[in-house]
Amino acid sequence: MDYNGALTQYLRLRQTRLELNTKLTRQLSKKAILKGGRNLGLVRRGTLCFETEDETSVLMDYCIHDYRELGRNAVDIYLARPGLGEEERRVLHAMKMARFSLFRITEAVRGVGVKTLDLFRQESVFILDVNLGTCAEEGLVLASRVMPLGDHFTTTGAGLPVDQELFDAIREAVEAWGGAGVFERVAHFSAREQSEFAAIVLRTCVSGGASHRVRYEL
Repeated sequence: MDYNGALTQYLRLRQTRLELNTKLTRQLSKKAILKGGRNLGLVRRGTLCFETEDETSVLMDYCIHDYRELGRNAVDIYLARPGLGEEERRVLHAMKMARFSLFRITEAVRGVGVKTLDLFRQESVFILDVNLGTCAEEGLVLASRVMPLGDHFTTTGAGLPVDQELFDAIREAVEAWGGAGVFERVAHFSAREQSEFAAIVLRTCVSGGASHRVRYEL
């Protein structure tokens, strides 16, 4: 498969996406951030506590996509602003279609991204991410949110590595919440269910120390 066109598009929109993430983060209220922190198990004695920088990124991504007031998240609110540029609107609409899941890497395409399997939807997903394509290994499982970019996807924020012990803990926690057959329903979750599902997975990852196992290569 020729990834050149997709990579060019990814690199062109990457700066717009990063700038939007900054704007959306600044738009979040203290109430939203504190509630998100509680949902992810990052609040102790009323104060947000982070053990790694990646936990901060994970919280902001969760709050942007999963904290809602009157049914709208930060993306919906920002998208309603007048005067947005064409690329901003394009990225925001892609963010509205983002999905959170566990992705098992089946093949790394160096300098481009990774082929993955969405473990809850049993769908093949190619994630455009130069860093992942450079350093990720086959078999690695990531808890991550991705958004569509043409025929492929790109991450919206930091992904957390999931080993077998953590995967078993996630499965147990999700089944305790959603009951038998919950994994077959993930693709059809309501917005509220998607938020609760993401919180359970991320909270389990954070408590299991997943953020300490993130590594980067240049």
